[in-house]
Amino acid sequence: MSVSRSLHRPRSGFTLIELLVVIAIIAILIALLVPAVQKVREAAARTQCVNNLKQIGVALHAFHDVNKRLPAGNGNLTGAYHLWAAFILPYIEQQSLFNQIDFKSGGGWNGSTGNLYGYNIVRIYLCPSSIRAPTMNYGAAAPGGASYDPLAILEYLSIMGSDGARQFTSPAIAATYPDSGWGSQSVLGCMYENSKTKLTDITDGTSNTMMVGEFSGVTKCQKTNDFQGGGDDVVTWDGYANAGGLYVHRSIVYPPNSAVFYNTTLQITGCPATTGKITSAALKSMHPGGINILLADGSVRSILDSINLDTYKNLADRRDQQTLGDF
Repeated sequence: MSVSRSLHRPRSGFTLIELLVVIAIIAILIALLVPAVQKVREAAARTQCVNNLKQIGVALHAFHDVNKRLPAGNGNLTGAYHLWAAFILPYIEQQSLFNQIDFKSGGGWNGSTGNLYGYNIVRIYLCPSSIRAPTMNYGAAAPGGASYDPLAILEYLSIMGSDGARQFTSPAIAATYPDSGWGSQSVLGCMYENSKTKLTDITDGTSNTMMVGEFSGVTKCQKTNDFQGGGDDVVTWDGYANAGGLYVHRSIVYPPNSAVFYNTTLQITGCPATTGKITSAALKSMHPGGINILLADGSVRSILDSINLDTYKNLADRRDQQTLGDF
């Protein structure tokens, strides 16, 4: 009889207190694991971003080997405005896309044919840390009645130099490339409008001069949307060469990730920001604390938001003969 009773004795379950303790322990473990997972994910994304820039650097040097100069940041050397990112397509395994481009017609489309090659997403031009969609909506009509939308974006921009005030020390340069309503049109860097820079022109040293900087995601005080927003929001790799394609350049005027907006509708209400020009909008990224840049020797460096501004500007100029600080 005692054996029978022991066989049918009900099992004791968790008490409410025990259950709550288990739930609390699980919650603590999740709280500890989530930041660690996010850090690992961001580290992987940053590594991929660096690799993207390295491949762009290899492509720029390959272009230089063939053409004896770097590509123009933007320009109409071929009969119509196109951007550096279009010129290096054959060197990043995008020959078929390059073959679609009529370089005698404007960026993003081929005359009135409606061949909107600019729709094509080029993954190497996108930072994986970015929260952006890979395409943007401009809301305008291209030749032939086709829509610009959705054009593929570019998250790495050519550096045309530091702020134009530096080039005013040369009256001839200042007269030819004055600052405009679009902002500083510096010619002190490696790639600017109609530039034909050779590596030998970089007299500050290729390891001391940046060619390309990151312009991905959103910066502080900035709303998130997919509209171009005057060029200080997102830009395209060749799709809309407005203002001669100045959207795809940057003159280094402000530190990385500074809240500087040409289009103030992008600014979060009440968040302190500076009103600036398109070409002066700060380089930005979603990486904690800084951005990645490509130097003219093909190497990639991560620089902090807190970089000394004079050092940052010196990095942007190819022949200022200034001694670089630490970066």
